[in-house]
Amino acid sequence: MASTSGSVMLRAAAHLNDANQLVYTSDILLPMFNMALDELQEELAIYEIGEIKKTSILILIPTGSKIIPQLPTDFLESISLIERRQGSQDEWLRVTEVRAIDPSANVEGIVQWAERMSSIEINPPTTARETLLEYIASMSVAQGEDNLLDIESSRRYLALLTARNAARDLGNSTSKANTYEPDIGRARDRLTRRLQKKSQNVMGVRRRPFRGRG
Repeated sequence: MASTSGSVMLRAAAHLNDANQLVYTSDILLPMFNMALDELQEELAIYEIGEIKKTSILILIPTGSKIIPQLPTDFLESISLIERRQGSQDEWLRVTEVRAIDPSANVEGIVQWAERMSSIEINPPTTARETLLEYIASMSVAQGEDNLLDIESSRRYLALLTARNAARDLGNSTSKANTYEPDIGRARDRLTRRLQKKSQNVMGVRRRPFRGRG
């Protein structure tokens, strides 16, 4: 059975000695859970493991555009980009990543892209184009109890983080929160080892060849 945000918060409540969630209901724990998700994402970024890789839906680029006009809502970091003439069945062409777009580029297609903070710059194409973006996605922010975990094996780690956050921020007890740290450390080590084992053949490689739809 898939793990959900609700199952994590139930475990967190048990760690808080409230297994029936009489005090630490899911509504109360939800912000603490989302804080735990942020921490998990930061941890995974440090080790460059457990990345959530996605390919965007078709993104239409109007003539003369200097940026990708609409990035996915869960966009975190770009990996690669392919493009072709809008509405065609042409072969997808890979776009070259550069440090800065050549201002003199005057071509039909998109031949260069450069990531700039929360946007992706491109050379302005002289014809309308369509693109597919392969990217690293941020973890889904939970809206309630039914959100599926992006990383199934992170349930124990997230439950402990959520319990610690609740003890610190809701219970106003730093000493209680600190009691979770040894278990959090062990759960973090087990999770990172498991994810490292899965991705050991690509460890340290952030940019990978595009594997988009054709």
